[in-house]
Amino acid sequence: MIMQILCATDFSELSVRAADVAAALGRILHLPLHLVHSVLDWPMAADAVPIFYQTDTWREQLEAEAKRLRATGVEVTSEVRDGAPHLEVVAAAAERPTKIIIIGSTGLGMAERWLLGSVAERVTQSAPVATLVVRDPDSLLAWLRDGKPLLTLCAVDFNLSSDAALVALKDLHGIGHLELEVVHLREVRRSEFISLLAGASRPEETKPSAEVELGRDVWDRVAHVLGDPPAKVHVSQVTRHADHEVARLAEERHAGLVVMGTHQRHGWQRLVAHSFSRGVLAHASTNVLCVPIGPYVPAFEVPIIRRVLVATNFSTSGHDDLRHAFGLVSGGGEIHILHVVPAPEPGINPLVRSMSYLASGIESKEARAAAQGKLDELLRALPAHPNIHVTAGVVIHEHAAVAICEAAERFGADVICVGTRERPSADAATLGPVPHGVITRARSPVMIVPRASV
Repeated sequence: MIMQILCATDFSELSVRAADVAAALGRILHLPLHLVHSVLDWPMAADAVPIFYQTDTWREQLEAEAKRLRATGVEVTSEVRDGAPHLEVVAAAAERPTKIIIIGSTGLGMAERWLLGSVAERVTQSAPVATLVVRDPDSLLAWLRDGKPLLTLCAVDFNLSSDAALVALKDLHGIGHLELEVVHLREVRRSEFISLLAGASRPEETKPSAEVELGRDVWDRVAHVLGDPPAKVHVSQVTRHADHEVARLAEERHAGLVVMGTHQRHGWQRLVAHSFSRGVLAHASTNVLCVPIGPYVPAFEVPIIRRVLVATNFSTSGHDDLRHAFGLVSGGGEIHILHVVPAPEPGINPLVRSMSYLASGIESKEARAAAQGKLDELLRALPAHPNIHVTAGVVIHEHAAVAICEAAERFGADVICVGTRERPSADAATLGPVPHGVITRARSPVMIVPRASV
């Protein structure tokens, strides 16, 4: 079957403009456009007066819209479907090979989003292909029709979802000229902020040299997929959710498009893991392209392990962790040793809060310095290996497992290596709260090393 572009419409002004975008894209890609309008058939009580929907009227209106778009030189078909709009759009995309879904949306605030959601958001979280949510059609039409450059912001992290976004970007480069800006944001936790207020030295991950190195890693990830594209790389820290910052940056830079991957989490997964894609959709005022990871999961291949993060608490079993880490990258690679200093909880009395912050910061600074000394000593004791580069760092955090997972993402770890209290088992009591927390949160494979493994 021929690939299609699917456009959902409710005949609103923004939907009409989104259809113009779909038609312009169809002309460039030489693909037919399929227009879909959905009628929700609400269930009624037995004694309710039945309402007969004007299906014929909607078909006529949809056909009139299709006729208008055919005048632009693109092949257009139309279909009225019965059911919830977001479900019918996703179903229509699954029934025929679909390149992209295009839908207009004004966006919702956070409160409305959690209470009602939106058709566009629900489609992006279930669609089998990328979904373009149109909010500023003029910038897209200027790019597609007039050949003007489109300032595009792409959120890049070290995971599969951002790889999917980059693959989609590669397709966009073939359509028209993009001015690409890549964004990688790290959320700074309260404990680090307290340390900075108390006069502590900046955490190792926040030093300028580390930021430069992280920017280089982000660039390498982009270049691996796109080749060597002209792009600006933004690497910075934020004290709030990264989705807010991406939306703010897109507005500040007057971006015409934000591109991001989505894990399409549902149910309890949505509650336990903050959804970056949902947040950007809720706050961004510009066009957003949401790319699901499903179509971009690579075929079976043996992974190459180059980067291993080792979490240590300076116990004797930590040496077992390191031995296994060296074994994983025996052919060459990088090992980062991480120690997490617990962040002392400040007092809750408003009158002494500032003093508690100061005391917490001083205590954390001293614990950090002591831990860094132990790490330096450990590095000096390790055997030299010409093809393995070993680094070490300390972070201050309320939750060690969260800190380990965040550090693993920043480092781009292929594997996380952690030790247990005793022989591993399924329960957190035996496994230990930190290893158990890492397993439940990590996006990278986790190697569990028993305390007496050697």
